[in-house]
Amino acid sequence: MEEMPGVAMEPALRQYLARLDGETFRTSSGPVTVATLEEIDGQPVVKKIVFRKPDIGDRFFRLAVLPEAAFFFLTVGLTILAFEYYALGPGVAAGVAAISLYLGGWGLVNLPTRWWALALVFLGWGLLTRSHQAGGSKPSLVLGTVAMFLGGVWIVDGKGQIDARWWLILLSVLAVLFFYLLAMPVVQRARLSTMTLGREGLIGLRGIAVSDFTPNGVVEVEGARWRATAHREAGLTPGAEVVVTGVDGLYLEVEPAGREN
Repeated sequence: MEEMPGVAMEPALRQYLARLDGETFRTSSGPVTVATLEEIDGQPVVKKIVFRKPDIGDRFFRLAVLPEAAFFFLTVGLTILAFEYYALGPGVAAGVAAISLYLGGWGLVNLPTRWWALALVFLGWGLLTRSHQAGGSKPSLVLGTVAMFLGGVWIVDGKGQIDARWWLILLSVLAVLFFYLLAMPVVQRARLSTMTLGREGLIGLRGIAVSDFTPNGVVEVEGARWRATAHREAGLTPGAEVVVTGVDGLYLEVEPAGREN
């Protein structure tokens, strides 16, 4: 194609390939020199180039290199790990958490990660987990959410080129909040509300208070943590032994052990 005066022509793919001839690139196997031209009838001609489409495994791992995807896999893995511990999962969740954490870690080690921002993400996860353990502590919940969001937004030092998009980070944080506020408590209670151990079957069981009661708090019964309620005059403090006297929706009614009669 002839050049037209005053018109900037973009080079075609064939021209790009011709310019690559003789270029040397560093690879994990050592330097590689590219030869894209061959001589036919005394004229340099671009060789036949075959483009290989990456397999599904390569494409999947490339997805994790996106800042938002790496953050998503990391937070999902951490959340499911906490879910496995507190909701008494069957073990499948642990496998999903391991895969998610592997993908999130693989993406972050291949990105220009800000390690202080990564520490903020872990801090946020720890505060959210503590909030769940304490029966929904609002200060820990708010601080954990803010820390996780700020850590996600700043987790990659992309110099304006591959920075994380804040609204995708926000969606991931909201998904984590959904798990901690709704999914984990419901599943934790549903697993103990089976045909062999219904809600009424909890009455009479003994447990330990793990938080102060004002009058609501958290107790641990048969290895599971439940939100519970007690009379204000019960004066329950962490470590006090309690007995379940009734079930009120998602709350257990408890009294100090020895006073149930």
